[in-house]
This record gives sequence, C-alpha cells and structure tokens, in this order.
Amino acid sequence: SRDLPLLHGGGGGATPSLGNIEGSGGDGGSVAQAFRAATQAELADYYRLIAVLEAQAQVPMASALEGPTSAAMSGTTGGTYLTLRRLSVWLAEPLRRLRLLAVLVDAAADARGGALLRALHEHAKHGDPATRATVERLLSAAAEPCLRMVRAWVVAGELEDPRGEFFVASDPAVGEEDLWRARYFINDEMRPPFISEATAADVLRVGKSINFLRRRCDDESWERERAPVAAAAAAVPLPAAGAAMPRLRPSPSPRSRRRRRPW
Repeated sequence: SRDLPLLHGGGGGATPSLGNIEGSGGDGGSVAQAFRAATQAELADYYRLIAVLEAQAQVPMASALEGPTSAAMSGTTGGTYLTLRRLSVWLAEPLRRLRLLAVLVDAAADARGGALLRALHEHAKHGDPATRATVERLLSAAAEPCLRMVRAWVVAGELEDPRGEFFVASDPAVGEEDLWRARYFINDEMRPPFISEATAADVLRVGKSINFLRRRCDDESWERERAPVAAAAAAVPLPAAGAAMPRLRPSPSPRSRRRRRPW
C-alpha cells in the first residue's frame, strides 16, 4: 500500500500518454477539446477510486497490526484491510480502461475534426463489450461539436468551422458569382465514418441551398420563417455518434406531384 500513490501516474508506467491530457492546450479544435474533456472525466473517476483506496489502506492498518486479540477487544476487524490481492482485483478494470485511454490518445494525437472521430470509431469495432462501451462513450462526447456543425449548416446555412474540422468545406477564393457551383464541397478526410457519402452529399446540398437563398436571393421572408425551425432544431437532442444519420430527402413540390401519372 505504500506504493499506492504511484498509481496516480497511470498504473505504474502502463499509460504514459495520459500524462499530457490535462496539461495540453486547446489548439486542436472543438472536437479535440470535447475528446479531451471526456478523457479527463474518465481520469477523474480513476482518481476518485485511488482516493478511496488510499483512505482504506491507511485507516485500518493500525488496528490490523495490533493482532487479533486487540482487534476483537476494540470491535474492529482486519476484514477491511487493503491487501495486495484486493488491490489487484479492484484495479484490474480501471487499469484496463487506462490502457485503452492511452491507446485512444495516441491514435488521436495528430488528428482533428472528422479525422479524429474516424480514429476513435476504428477502435469501437471491438469484441469486448466493456471496451466498446468506453470507446462509444468517448466517441459520442467528441462528436457533439461535429453534429452541432451539421445542425447549423442544414438549418441556417451557416458554416461554423473556423479550424477546418467539418466535412463540408469552403473555398474563400471563389467569388460570389460562383457561390453555388464551386464555393462549397465535401472534404472526405474530415467525414466521420458514421456519416455515409450519400448523407454527406445531402447535408452539403441542403446547407448550400439555404446559404444560397440567404446570400444571393436576399430572401428576408426566409429569415423570419427560419426562426421557429431553428428553435425546434435546437430543442431536439443530438443523435448518438454511432447511429447512422437519416437521409435528408426534400419533399416533392406540388408541381412535381401534379405531373405524376397513376400508372
């Protein structure tokens, strides 16, 4: 139990990559910041466990060393004493989780945005349910900024991506006259694997249409009609990162419905 504080470093050197999580800066983008916050939450659970084990290792030690007669007279028992075997059993799952966190941190070290989500998603393909649950929990937390970008783009036609993390990108060199044809495109390197190519194309088309209405058509009525839609979209919870996003199919116009033949 004397070496118990050494576990604060990550299981006796088993997880050296986790030492840089808390001190790392916030220059990796919003997705990296969300992943960092989720990893810190996992480490906080581990630190709470270490605090409980340290308290349990220090308090009953004196009564356990007094011998069975003194322990019986004082009404205490050595049953709660923290032995190395109990320590090994109680730390087996936390240490497994720490090693998994180290692997995920190494995999996402040089990635950002959708590429970071892709790296995490690859590790979710695991046969162990506990490992898969941990990765999916971190993936869902890290994907929230990306899903907020999707909602802002398809609802308001606004591309809120200052650091190039979104799979819909823009070319600022393209002029307003080519806004529809060449300004916006799909960056496959930033497309998360849980968003299919067809869904990404729908997201691009819907957001580009709304953006074109706002910037080129000067449709002020659209701004007024968009307010309740944006409020309703903000009230809807974001889907899980592992869930497949639905296809965004616009409803047919009345004119196209009139042209349909019964046969």
